[in-house]
Amino acid sequence: MKRNGGRSLRAPALPRHFPHRGGRSLRAPALPRHFPHRGGQIKTVAVFCGSLTSDGDPNYRDARSLGRMLAEAGFQVITGGYQGSMEAVSRGAREAGGPTAGLTTEEFKDYKPNRYLDRVFHHPEIYKRLKRFISMADAFVVLRGGVGTLTELTLIWSLRQAGIVKKPIILLGDFWNRVFAVFGEELLIRDGDYRLVNLAQSPAEAVAMVKRHLLNGRGTRRAEA
Repeated sequence: MKRNGGRSLRAPALPRHFPHRGGRSLRAPALPRHFPHRGGQIKTVAVFCGSLTSDGDPNYRDARSLGRMLAEAGFQVITGGYQGSMEAVSRGAREAGGPTAGLTTEEFKDYKPNRYLDRVFHHPEIYKRLKRFISMADAFVVLRGGVGTLTELTLIWSLRQAGIVKKPIILLGDFWNRVFAVFGEELLIRDGDYRLVNLAQSPAEAVAMVKRHLLNGRGTRRAEA
């Protein structure tokens, strides 16, 4: 689509890194920030992804690899708790010996939690489910998904834009550049807002970004503020 005298507006390529700013994040005080594991508390990574993949699909394979690598790096993983890529992330983390949790909702009555979850946090409505994602997670990784995944991404992105949430957002997959190019064509988004997210080309790079934001240079856990 041509605008501004024929010039085609495009979103800038997503930055691969951005400085993590300190500060308080939106929290729900009544909700547990971490679920117990190995006698202590460890950092939690929320993975937003779809339910329409199956074993053997490249998206399922990448999600499973991501879960495994996050667990191997010492993180606990939370997802929406259902099937598809959500199952794959939990499966990979479980196979690597890491803790997993699913955040489900009463509104999805026809869906059952996947079998790779250590804990299930069930919510009466989707809004409380989203609030718990924000409360529990220290970082967010977003994979290919559908409308629900897009909802989760845009909510977290909007909260970062407003300064309410200061946790890293990492998009996994080069296809996100094409998605954001369409955003740049058709929506009114400032260039600076694109710098609030990171783009990772592979599960390994996504995990490296999470580690860079949440762990210090020696790989040990940062103390909570």
